[in-house]
This record gives sequence, structure tokens and C-alpha cells, in this order.
Amino acid sequence: MGEGVLMLHDLFINVTILISFLLIIGQIFKNNSFDHRQALKVQFLLGIAFGLLGIILMMFTIRITDNIIIDLRNISIICAGILGGPISAVFATILIAFFRLIYFGINTASIIAHFVALIIGLGTAYIATMKLSRRNKFIFMFLFSMLISSTALRYLIENKNGLEETVFFYWAVYILGIVLGYYTTKYIISANSNYKNMLYYRMMADNLSDTILTYKAGGKIIFVSPQVEQLSGYTQEELVGTSFYKYIYHEDIESLKKAFLNNVKTKDISTQVFRIKCKDDKYVWVELSMKVMRSNDNSIEQIICVIRDISARKEIENELRISNARFKAIFDNAGLGIVVRDNNEKIIEANTAYFHMLGYSKDEINHLSGINRFKGDEEIVDIFNKLYNDECTLCKSENCYIGKNNERICAEVTSTLIPGTEHDPIFMINIINDITERKRMEKKLKESEERFRVAFDSAVIGMCLAHINGKFFRANQALCDLLGYSQDELLNINFEQITHYDDKEKEIALVEKLLSGEIPHFILEKRYIHKNGKIIWAILGISIVYDAGNKPLYLVGQIQDITLRKFAEHELLKAKDKAEKLATVDFLTGTLNRRAFEERFNVEFSRAEREKLNMSIILADIDFFKKVNDTYGHQVGDIALQKFAQCIVNMCRPYDFVGRHGGEEFVICLPEVTSEQAIMIAERMRKAVENLHINFQNNQEKINITASFGVSSYKKVNGENINNLILRADRAMYKAKNKGRNRVCTEEDD
Repeated sequence: MGEGVLMLHDLFINVTILISFLLIIGQIFKNNSFDHRQALKVQFLLGIAFGLLGIILMMFTIRITDNIIIDLRNISIICAGILGGPISAVFATILIAFFRLIYFGINTASIIAHFVALIIGLGTAYIATMKLSRRNKFIFMFLFSMLISSTALRYLIENKNGLEETVFFYWAVYILGIVLGYYTTKYIISANSNYKNMLYYRMMADNLSDTILTYKAGGKIIFVSPQVEQLSGYTQEELVGTSFYKYIYHEDIESLKKAFLNNVKTKDISTQVFRIKCKDDKYVWVELSMKVMRSNDNSIEQIICVIRDISARKEIENELRISNARFKAIFDNAGLGIVVRDNNEKIIEANTAYFHMLGYSKDEINHLSGINRFKGDEEIVDIFNKLYNDECTLCKSENCYIGKNNERICAEVTSTLIPGTEHDPIFMINIINDITERKRMEKKLKESEERFRVAFDSAVIGMCLAHINGKFFRANQALCDLLGYSQDELLNINFEQITHYDDKEKEIALVEKLLSGEIPHFILEKRYIHKNGKIIWAILGISIVYDAGNKPLYLVGQIQDITLRKFAEHELLKAKDKAEKLATVDFLTGTLNRRAFEERFNVEFSRAEREKLNMSIILADIDFFKKVNDTYGHQVGDIALQKFAQCIVNMCRPYDFVGRHGGEEFVICLPEVTSEQAIMIAERMRKAVENLHINFQNNQEKINITASFGVSSYKKVNGENINNLILRADRAMYKAKNKGRNRVCTEEDD
């Protein structure tokens, strides 16, 4: 007895966990459709949720005997396959199978349970992919899992005498769990569908132009759509919970209640026109369509209403029902043509404006009484029938009349019926507005717009229209081709997204000036970023279009591709730089040529003379260079000159400069350097040259060279000039030659 109570207790806990967890999962994933269309992320999350359910069910087992316990973890795998599909089933299976090994330890039972879960999970996943109804999938999954589980139980239970009893209990518990799981998942799927339908209908209610209102039989408002604020000035929150009749004009309440009672009897949708009170204490006319919703016991549950604002229509109707005196005054003095017809469409009366519009004089009007219609009135019969049959209360049409002189007159005709006398119970009034000029202007506007469209779409340069915030709302094909975007893609971005980072600030500043009225338009060279990432140079012209109130409407942009021109300009600059370099640089050694050196030397000498600064020069000549040419050839000699020049340049400061003075002779200018410093620099150069190895013949042979250096410095005395400075350096260099070469000398040396 005690074991039975304990088993029922465990079973109750498992069933409670199963149903509660399923309901929680249904609530969490209520926005998702439980089918193969759901996102992969959702399937994984469902797999995790059902894996956790299986783990919890394993922890709260059902004890059948002291030695035998079972759980409903396999049901969580089946539910995962039903609600989440194959991926959810597999993922839940993996979590359950490996948790079985970790939590209960590695033993025979755990290993068998591990593989049983994996087999059931894979089978469930396969069945989930089959084109079956959910019920049939549930049955197949249940039978498959029972077959695998029962086989495992027979293997695990050592006491064969208790086998049948155990299998019986297992089947009973499992069937109970499956039935509950099936109906719970069925409920979840149904609730999910209902929830989505509710969202759909709520979305429809929120986006209708009419107001949707629902109230109880006693008048308490339980729902109202957002459009009510535009209609009455009240918000949803202010209306919900209050009485519907509170906002109805007191004279209309009784008629509305009668309509409600009639609707209850007939069960049809009824329509009523009445007035409602707005928040500002004004009343507006509305048209209400009403439907009574009943519960299962046929009691009234709620009334659903669709409310439409018809204030404009009522105003027109009221205006048309003014007194005869006022109508006559308006009729006689109106600038619009007015025609009154009887129920046979015969003209009873027409005002002067009507006949003048058609080209008749006052005298001719007197002879035209009793005429049925003029050319252009052919639709009068159809309009009268529509008005008479209540298909409309106010009909508008556009007619084309032919005047007395056969001129074409376009008119906008507003027609309505008014009550007449006992003899003629109905009259039709036509109010005719001559719109010939407007039509002419509309035609011109249409032609202008067509010309603009053709020019815009066919332009060879990119053209666009953009909102004030920079977002495109129209672009021609040339711009799409230029930037690599389709029109749909281009209309979803603004100009900043396709503008090069370095050009954004300048363009934004110009747009701000344009919008503030500081400038009427601007032209800018800028870079665009093509869809594939390449840079496109373009000339951008922007102007602004204003409305009648001088308020900016939108921006007009013209974009011309100048990438090739920019490339050509760049190549021209490169060629110019190259030409200038060739004109100033010695082509063999890369140092300044003699002319360029002298120009720069003149500048430095003038600065030293003007600012009383120190300055020195070094004249260097390669020793026995003729012997190098004669022995190894001029090609090796050229290599020696290049290596020597590079060695000298490397020893210089950034603001020193080296020139080829002639042949193997080089001159180095050292601004702001004293004689002693220049001698030290020359000595470092001499040693560097002495240690220089010149390789040739593919590095198989090498030679060493030396050089003689002459140093002279600027003397801050009258009569000092460039020639004297160079001449002293030249003498010092030849003094170094005469003393045995490979040395540094000044003119003052003995």
C-alpha cells in the first residue's frame, strides 16, 4: 500500500512538472510557429528547454519498487520533436543522454539508458521529418520509444518474475504521460495560433482608418482602437472602462438603444448615424456598424462596433437642406453654375452662371426654359438613378460640355437630391464648377512632370531627389550604375553612407548653409564609395526645392563622374614631379645635379649671409677613378660612383644636401656647421668610403676606393662669396690629393 501511494506521489510530481514545463515553454515561445519554418536559433533553444525538462524528469523519478525506478524523460524528447522538429529533438537528446552518464555515474544501467535516449532521439528526429500529421507523428514516436524502452527494461531487470509487472506499470505511466503531453502540446499549438491571430486582428484594428470599439451589454467599453484619439480627442486609456453611452449626444441615446435591441432580435449587422461628444466638448457625426457577439449559452457577451467619422458628409447634407430663401440667394448670386432638375431629369431652373458658362446671354436663357440637357449632360440619368436608389447621397463627376460656340468646357459636377413638393417629390441639384483652366494647368503640369521624368530618367549623369535628412527617395539609372546599387538599395540609404569619410564634414556644412538660406546652391568635388568599395570621384551639384510657404521640401542632386579626369590629373602631377626630378637630379647617382645644387646653395648662402650663420662645404673626389674605369670598365665605374654617392648621402643630416660637381667630384653643403664640425664630418665620410666594398660580377669580385676631401667654411667678412667658398674647398681637396690622397684638408693646412 505504501509503495502504491509513493508511486502515485511520484507520478503526480512528474506529471505536474511535464505539464507545467510544457505550458511555460508554450508561453516563452508564443511568438514562434511550432513547425519547420521556425528559425534555427529557436529550434536550438527549444532543444535546450526540452533537454532541461528531461533532466528534471530524470531527477524526479517514479519509484515502482525499491529497486526499480522509471521516469518520463523520453516524453520530453518526443515533445521536442513535435514542437521543435528534428534539430530540437537531437539537441534535447544529447543533453539528456550525457546528463544521465554524468549524474548517475558510468555503469551498465547508465550506459544502456544513454544509448536508449540517443536511439529514441534519432528515431524521433527522423519521424519529425516525415510528412505526417502531428497526431500520427506522436503515435509513431510513442510506439518507437516504447519499443526501445521496453527492450532495455527487459535486459536490465534481473528478476524476470517482476518483469511483466514492471513493464505494465511502465506502459501505464508512459501512456498517461504521452496522453497528457499530446493534449498539452495540442493546446500549446492551438494557443500559439490563437495568439498570433489575436495579434493579427489587433494589428488590423490599429491600422484601420475607422475606429473599432467593443463594449459590454451594459455599455462598459472594453476595447477601442487608437484611431479614437483622432476622432474624439480621447485616448484609449481614458475611454476603456467607462460607459459608451456617456459620449453619445443625449438626443441620440434612445435611437441607438432601439437599434441595439433590434440588432439583438435580428442578429444582423445594423448601421446607425448619431453624434458623439469629443474631449473639447464638440460633437461630431459618426456612422456606426454594430454586431452583437454571443457566448455559448446565447447570452450577450459583447458588442463590436465600427465607427466612421461622417461629419463632412453631414455638413454637406445640412448645407443642401437650407431654407428656400437662402438657397435662392445663393442660387442667383453663385459664381458656380447651378441646375435644378425634376425626377425626369428635365431642367426646371438654371442660374445665370450656368448659361454664361455655356456661352448663352440672358435673353437667350428665357427661350431655353424646359430644355432637358446640353451636350455634356449625358451622365445625368445615371447620376439621378444612383441618388434616387440611395447608392450615394452626394455624387461628384467630371463632365465635358460643348458650349454655344462649340468650345470645349470641362466642369466638375456635384449632384444631390432634395425633397420637393407633393407634385414633384424629388429634385436633383447639379452644382457645376468650370475647371477648364484647372484642367489646362493640370495638363501643362503633367507635361512638365513628364518632361522632368524623361530628363531625369534619361540623363547621362546621376540625378537624385533626397529628403531634407539626406535620405534618397528617387534616383535615376545613371546614378545606380555609377554607385553600383539598385534603385531599391539606394532608396534605403542616405548620402552620408556612400560618402568618403574625409568629404562628409565639408558636404554636411554646405548642406546646412543651403538649408539655412545662406547659399542658393553649391557645387562640390567629392568622393563616393562604390558598392564594391572602390572610390569614385564626382562633381556634385545640390539645389533645394521650396513649397509655396518657402519651406524646404527636398534636395535635387546632380552627380557627374570625374574619376577618369581625376586619374588623368594625378598622372599629370606624377609626370610633372618626374620631369622636375629629372631636371634637378643627377640620373646616375641620385644626387642634385650641378644646376640644382647651385640654386639651392645660393639660397643657403644668402640665408647664412643675412642671418650671420655658420656654413661649410665639402668637396670630395674619388682617388684614382680613371684607373677604375680603365681597369674594370665604365659600367663598374658607374657602380662605384653610385655607391660612393649613396655612402656620402647616408652620412648627411636631413637638411644637408649633396650635388655632383662634375665627373667623380661631389660637393656637400652643411648649413649652420662650423669649420671644425665640417672637418669631423668629412673625416667620418672618408672612413666610411675607405671601408666601402664595391661588388660586381654577381658579387664574385669587389674593389675598394678612397676619396680626398677638401673643407671650406663661410667667412663672415666683406667680400665673401660663393665662388670664393667653392674655390677654397677645391684648393683644399687638391692639397689632400698632393699629400697622398685619402685624407681631409682645409686651405689653411700646411
